Amino acid sequence: MVFEHKYLMELCLENNNPEAHYIEGINQYFFHSNPSKALEHLRHSAHGKYDKGTYLCGVLLLCNGNIKEGKNYLDTLDWKHTVSTSNSCWRKTQTPKKL
Repeated sequence: MVFEHKYLMELCLENNNPEAHYIEGINQYFFHSNPSKALEHLRHSAHGKYDKGTYLCGVLLLCNGNIKEGKNYLDTLDWKHTVSTSNSCWRKTQTPKKL
């Protein structure tokens, strides 16, 4: 099963699948402690118009001090004009769940 997963992931990455680049970016950043390789994959994901990849790439760039590039990635999500997305996310994190 592991070998099948690895083979399929490599195939997806070779074909520039943005979601696969997003997954590999997370893997490289958080599990292999390789931020430069992670950001490379996340950039591919963002250029493939995968919103989660764009968001994570932008946030990680901001956290690593690359403010201008991070803002540029986040700006592609059009949050300046459509704040309902960010407001909705903010409310969801602030509302305690009822049991």
